[in-house]
Formats: sequence, C-alpha cells, structure tokens
Amino acid sequence: MPSDIVYKFHHYKYIDDTDVAWSIKCADYLADVGGLQQIPLENPEKIPPLGPNYKPRHIRLVALYERPGMQKYRAEVITNERDPSKLLNQNMIVGVIVGGIEMRCTTYVGEQRVAY
Repeated sequence: MPSDIVYKFHHYKYIDDTDVAWSIKCADYLADVGGLQQIPLENPEKIPPLGPNYKPRHIRLVALYERPGMQKYRAEVITNERDPSKLLNQNMIVGVIVGGIEMRCTTYVGEQRVAY
C-alpha cells in the first residue's frame, strides 16, 4: 500500500449476484474506485455483514509504472459492477488513480462462495 495515504475504513454496501445487500468494511480509497456506496453509521437498512464463505466480485489493478527496486503496486478492488466488459481493457479504467498511483485493470474476478 502507498505509504502517503491516510487509511480510513467504513462500511459499504455490496450487492451479491442474487441481488442481496451485504455490508463490507473497506478502505475508503478502494471503495471509491469500486463504486461502492457507504452505509451510514446507524445502518438504517440493517444490512448484515458479508459472511465468511463469500468472496465478493472484484477487479485486480496493477500500477502502470515501476517502483525502483520494488514490485509494481497491486490492489484488489471490490465492485458492484457485474459486467466485466465495462472494466477490462476500457479507457475508463486505464489510468485509474488508487492512492495516488496510476493503475490499470488486469483481471475481473466473479463472486465466489466457498464451502467450509
């Protein structure tokens, strides 16, 4: 993670593939990129937290530029967008700024449910 960012976390609304709303705790700067809606502290809709057996859909981003002596910065961003074509190889995602770092979308990962 970039060291010059102030990391603030809040609860955001994630809509799963069956249109059920869940609450997820996420860094503000990543939620902004993923287009997630912040849930007010009082949680008036009483949205439950995302269960441990869910892996929400997300995009994988990689920095466009090298960091001397280090790997490129990478991030996974949870998104409510269900259409990968809107995210992959599109000009709107190329050049996304995440935490002050210019990035591009490399992969779209659909929602997964894990059995325990």
